[in-house]
Amino acid sequence: MKLICFPFAGGTERAFDFLETYLPEGIKLVQLSAPGKGIRFKESHSISFDELIDTYYDQMEFDETYILFGHSMGALIVHCLLHKVISEKQKLPCQVIVSGKEGPSIHKDRKRYHFSNEDVVRLLIRLGGLSKETAKAVDHSTILPFKKDLIILDQWPKRFFRSHMVPVHFIYGSTDKLHPDAAKSWKKTTSGYFSIKVFTGAHFYYLNQKEGFAQELINQILINNKATEGKKGKNFDD
Repeated sequence: MKLICFPFAGGTERAFDFLETYLPEGIKLVQLSAPGKGIRFKESHSISFDELIDTYYDQMEFDETYILFGHSMGALIVHCLLHKVISEKQKLPCQVIVSGKEGPSIHKDRKRYHFSNEDVVRLLIRLGGLSKETAKAVDHSTILPFKKDLIILDQWPKRFFRSHMVPVHFIYGSTDKLHPDAAKSWKKTTSGYFSIKVFTGAHFYYLNQKEGFAQELINQILINNKATEGKKGKNFDD
């Protein structure tokens, strides 16, 4: 079983490295890379959501059972990537897990291309991605990928796609400032099973409860692995 993770805006292919400590044998952590960030920092950053989705899709392998997980911007990446998988008639994930983000039917009209570095730092502090102490010493060049991802998010075309049959599990922090209908917006993306888990905390709730967060992912994997035990990976045409 593969757990394929997609990070928040500005996050790299190492955003969820901490999960390795908790994942049991038989669950493989997979984190794909994006141009302009992490190990690919010398490449040009993606200029559109579609380009980013294509980049991730080209790295995927469909040889094993898998689950897609995405936090914040990563949640929308998972949504669009799943529909790319469907359109290409590849093996479907046995579940998608989305976190810390409203579903695709809730569109916020934002224009953050004009944000200064100071604006970005203040946003990261508000979201809990930086402490005020850490922010004082932050190298502004390190927040450039985050700023560029925000621009991509602001230009993200409003897409609903048609409802799919893959189960969806939605996780969020109890004090995260999400739209009141955030859970409903994810429920409407699937005709399959839908569930919710609320953690104490704000946008980056998992940073202070990594073990509990990892266990929640593991529980979802075990539930779905049991449900599909003895069955072949389901394809779109099955």
